[in-house]
Amino acid sequence: MRMAKPDKAHLFILLIVLVLLGSGVYIFFQLRTNQISAAIEKNQTLSFLLLVREGEELLFSELVLFHPDTGKSGIIDIPLSLGVIDPRENKMMPIKGLYNGDDETLFLKKVSDLIGFEVEHTLSVGTENLVKFVDLLEGLEFFIANPVEMISDDKMVIIPSGSVVLDGEKAVTYVTYTDPQERQNEEISRKQKFVHSMLRKIGQMSDLFQHREVRKLLHQITDSSLSDRALDSLVAAFGDLDYDQVIYQRVLGNSRLVNEEELLFPYYEGRLIKESLQQTLTALTNREIVNTKELSVSIEILNGTGRSGLAGRTSQIFQSFGYDVVRVGNADHSEYEKTTVTGREGELAAAQQVANVIQCSNVETRKEELPGDELVEPMAASEVVDVTIILGKDFDGRYCKN
Repeated sequence: MRMAKPDKAHLFILLIVLVLLGSGVYIFFQLRTNQISAAIEKNQTLSFLLLVREGEELLFSELVLFHPDTGKSGIIDIPLSLGVIDPRENKMMPIKGLYNGDDETLFLKKVSDLIGFEVEHTLSVGTENLVKFVDLLEGLEFFIANPVEMISDDKMVIIPSGSVVLDGEKAVTYVTYTDPQERQNEEISRKQKFVHSMLRKIGQMSDLFQHREVRKLLHQITDSSLSDRALDSLVAAFGDLDYDQVIYQRVLGNSRLVNEEELLFPYYEGRLIKESLQQTLTALTNREIVNTKELSVSIEILNGTGRSGLAGRTSQIFQSFGYDVVRVGNADHSEYEKTTVTGREGELAAAQQVANVIQCSNVETRKEELPGDELVEPMAASEVVDVTIILGKDFDGRYCKN
């Protein structure tokens, strides 16, 4: 019995199906191995944790957020002294102790839990390779207010002041040296300036990374949870970075001695950093609100109640959101019923953004100084107040109760 020959039309249809299936599988694996391109296609905020280490020791950690559509970015310092529970031994320890260069999963999960946002990617680099990378970028630009001349870890550190371009060795020294006399916020600012300057230079030299040999070098000197293809896409995306739209944040909290180690515990059991991060994410995706100009306003906080230390505690809230608090003190009396937020003439939008943080509806502008200023120590000439907050009895320590 003769077998029927396959119909040519059926063979043609089968061929088309196989081609489509193959294309679909190819596209699936392309997207799977290039998570960055997939996120950009979906108009999502890109995020990664930058980890700088020396040998096996983690030196610092910065969370980088970037929205390619608006060009806005955020840099959030993740302090290594954060107190966390080690699930392996069920004991309190600094988050730094969870870091493992061979498997960063646990460290990354704890950071994500802290900020209430899933960070999927890490980019880890040793100091020796970081020197090479900065030299590849032909140095980084900084403005350094005061010259540095000191001994750190038995090494002499000399860094000039002013607008400078530091080569790899100097730039890495600048970001990693330790000074016992330096305030914590100044140390964090150094690290964030370094990250900002590096991202800016990557964006400015994006054409350099079109060369295969340069990309190959990048892959060799960094360890990343991203595929090589995805890392290339991330670097290319920084060409759209708006250098003037960068939001800086840090985790504030109380330090306590636990098992002979000083650990940092975030304010409000971590709710404050989660809330401020959500505001940052909203700002990055929206072209209209919370730009860096609004976050750079200087704030004065005055206590208009009889509750001792209220202004100081409230300043920590605004610092967590990235605002510059230049002064705290007492108002002219302690019987204010309602909290008021007052901006300078022409600063109503900035005052409203400040008021939103504590859900205050009493917002206005002024032409002259507020009463009560004479009760507070005079400000330095550089400490110009854009927005003044007078805390009233309706303020519960976090929000105004309407």
